[in-house]
Amino acid sequence: TDDRFITANIKKAISGEPQQVFRDFKMDFFFVKDTIPLMRDWILDKELPREINMVYPQKYYLSQICELINDLIGTNVKIDINNPGKGKDYCGNGTLLKQLNYQMLGLNYGITDLIRHHNQ
Repeated sequence: TDDRFITANIKKAISGEPQQVFRDFKMDFFFVKDTIPLMRDWILDKELPREINMVYPQKYYLSQICELINDLIGTNVKIDINNPGKGKDYCGNGTLLKQLNYQMLGLNYGITDLIRHHNQ
């Protein structure tokens, strides 16, 4: 939806408005299409662990996500951070997912896909 962090900041960057970070901290984002191979294998009853954190190994601050959006769009809009200082990180452990060795499209691809969608 339009109020999600990445989508809202993509729209702002496309329109030339400053991107918005309310408090800067590390947070996991995961591209929904990267869930498909695991969901397929669960449906096909392949042996998989009962619980898997769907997170990438690389962790980013919200401000870094905004920088990535700027890079992928080719803009350099300002990034406003409302509350200075770092907040508490909100990340999971992706070790198990990485060990399962699934081919992932990744966060850059996911953000690029959203940018394409919003540039139509």
